Amino acid sequence: MYLNQTAFRLPRGLGLGGQMQDDLSFRLFLPEEGFENCTSRGSCSTYEAGTLSLEAERAVAEGAPPTFELRAAEVWGVGGNAALGRAAEAQAAAREIEAANIRRARKVDKAAFFDSAFDREMFLGKTFGQSGDGR
Repeated sequence: MYLNQTAFRLPRGLGLGGQMQDDLSFRLFLPEEGFENCTSRGSCSTYEAGTLSLEAERAVAEGAPPTFELRAAEVWGVGGNAALGRAAEAQAAAREIEAANIRRARKVDKAAFFDSAFDREMFLGKTFGQSGDGR
């Protein structure tokens, strides 16, 4: 199973079966942006060969990429309400950590600009230059 929600170099989405090589040939791939450009292949090294999508099979027969539109998805979860509550708490904590990191990254330590004479001249050299001309 392959799930990518954040990395930019690899495709974002859910991949099942196949191998993660240069071409990322998953048996079934559901892209992040929606259910319109899903891909399926007739065989892979993980599962028994067989058709997953007649629409994708027809596209391959016509020489097109094996894409199809997913019309419905059924998602199952295990663990009940207690597990859902723990997951929601963990998600809220992770979001708070991310927000705190963003706030910390946005703050500028102004005292760091005055650490050395070079920094003062490089970054603030012209800042106070107009003060002595009588304006």
